[in-house]
Amino acid sequence: MILSYLAFFPALHSLLLSARGRKIVVALVPGETGRHLVTTTFVTISSLQLIALFLFWSHLGTTDWRPHPVLMPLSEVCYACA
Repeated sequence: MILSYLAFFPALHSLLLSARGRKIVVALVPGETGRHLVTTTFVTISSLQLIALFLFWSHLGTTDWRPHPVLMPLSEVCYACA
């Protein structure tokens, strides 16, 4: 499921950046305002996609890498600072 979300973001992103996608984005806002707000509308759609990605994110259940026990506190500090 999460892989479909990860694939969906660049696919829709690429579509909306194309000439055909630009027409779709312009049509989402009524009147002449759509042409002027095309960038804002695109960013809003992309932001909603990212919000959906983080809301529906689920752990896959496996841990691919774990730091050495001596380095674990450093790893946690770096993670917290990020």
